Amino acid sequence: MKFAIALTVGALFSALTAHAAPLACPDLTGSYSCPGDQGPSELVISQTPVNGEMIYSTTQDGDSTQTPVDEYTYTYNDTDNNVVSTSRSTCNANVFITTTSGQKKDGTTVTASWTITQSMSLTPKGDLQIQVQGQMTAQGQTQPEQDSSVCTREAAKPAAPARPPSAAPVKH
Repeated sequence: MKFAIALTVGALFSALTAHAAPLACPDLTGSYSCPGDQGPSELVISQTPVNGEMIYSTTQDGDSTQTPVDEYTYTYNDTDNNVVSTSRSTCNANVFITTTSGQKKDGTTVTASWTITQSMSLTPKGDLQIQVQGQMTAQGQTQPEQDSSVCTREAAKPAAPARPPSAAPVKH
């Protein structure tokens, strides 16, 4: 599924970034149920302002990623899998945007390359809208990547009921 590919590609890069004021970033904090080829999966997003920049933390299928929104493009070099990529994140008009480009090589031959932009924003109901656009090239074939998914915001879990204070024994 294209949505899973985009999140998997995003999860490979634990440091993604770009330039934006934190106030322009949408508040995506919450737990969401996202559609998938093998059934729904839970996506948890939190965000924290640090030194004037926003950091998004996401967890899905046991993979966690922290994405700072700052002025840098980060390079990821996975020598075990011969993958080199760059990633840059930004916020614009209440949309969180990450663009990732990369290549996978077999020796000196490029076997795959991609440029993917993933945008996240909230629907009027508060669900998470994820849009993916870009292209992937593998085995000489270029394929457009375009997908749009809505992850349903999960209701907040009720807090455990408060326990009444235990009564101290009273001496008579």
